[in-house]
Order: sequence, then C-alpha cells, then structure tokens
Amino acid sequence: MKKTNSNEKDFKKVDNEKDKKLDDKKKHIRSDGNDDDRKNDFIRLNVGGVIFTTTLTTLKSCPESSLSKMFSSDKNSYSGMLKDESGAFLIDSSPTMFGYILDWCRYKQLILKENTADLNSLEAVADYFCVDDMLAAVKKRKEMAGAKKKRKKIRTSAFEKNMKEINESLDLISRTHCYELVMAVEDIQSELKTYREQIHEDQIHIVMSYNNNQY
Repeated sequence: MKKTNSNEKDFKKVDNEKDKKLDDKKKHIRSDGNDDDRKNDFIRLNVGGVIFTTTLTTLKSCPESSLSKMFSSDKNSYSGMLKDESGAFLIDSSPTMFGYILDWCRYKQLILKENTADLNSLEAVADYFCVDDMLAAVKKRKEMAGAKKKRKKIRTSAFEKNMKEINESLDLISRTHCYELVMAVEDIQSELKTYREQIHEDQIHIVMSYNNNQY
C-alpha cells in the first residue's frame, strides 16, 4: 500500500514538471511574439467599398511602393489617414485590381486566372501604387499574351486559307462530275432515241413486207 502511494507521488511529480515546462514554453512564445507585434498587426482596408484584411508586413513588403510608404514603421505616418465608421483605412482604388496588388505583396507572383484579368488595368494600378517589380511582370505577361494572340491569328488565317482551297477543290470536283453526268445522260438519251427510231423503221419494214405478201 505504501508502495502504491509512493508511485502516485512520483507520477504527480512528473506531471507537475511537464506542466511547468509547458507553461515556460508558452511564456517564451508570448515573449518572442511581443517583439514583432507591431509588424504582424492585422489591419483592415476599405478599398472602393470592399474590406481587405492584411498585415503591415505585407503592405511594407515592397519598400519602394506607395503602400509601404503609407504604412511605414512610424505609426504616426498612417494614423492620420481617413477611416470609415468601422475603423478601416480608406483607399481609393479598384477593389478587384487591389486584390492582385495584395497577392503580389504576399507572394511576389502574378496570381491570375487565364483570360479573366484586364492586364491594361492591372498595369495602370501597379504603376499607380509604384509596385515596380509587379509592373515589369505585368508588362512581360502582356507581351506573352500578345505573342500568343499573334500566333493564334496566324494559325486561324492558315486554317481559313486551307478551308477555302478545299472548298474550291470540292466545287471543281462537283462541277466536273455534274458535267460528266449530264454528258452521260445525253449519251443515253441519244442512244434511246436511235433505238426507238430503229424499232420504228423495223416495224414499218415488217408492215410493208406483210402487205406485199398479201398481194
């Protein structure tokens, strides 16, 4: 019985040590996080009536952009910006295009669905927010899209030319066959006419022969 109590005490001691280590670890994580609280503060933006939630780190990821300068490390630089009634910072821009700007700030990639993004508008917005690396990427994408469109146009033109030649050949074949068919029908009609005339002559000859024999 005494041995059992001793084991229970040992287990409690081990559990207490685990809890203490876990608490220390949590305190350490909270302590580490406090240093970067300002960088990782989530803020809300009202862009053309659409609310975006992001972080200061994201907005400052392109140092030369106007977004980075709007939300610089000095909180006083953006504390005076206009806000809506919910406290979101007001930014006058296209919400659709601004979404692409934020994605670039997050991932440094153009995340576009095929044939859905207006590259001209995107180029204008990237230039407006001074996101130079994104602007270069958009221009490259436009060049690629233009080259693809040109290749498609060439293929379409070649296809249309081939189809025209095929149709002309089929028309010629059809007209040739029709002519041959007409000639064949005329030959048959001529042969039938000759055959009917021959029969008629034979009938007359038979009748005349019969009459002569009667006399």
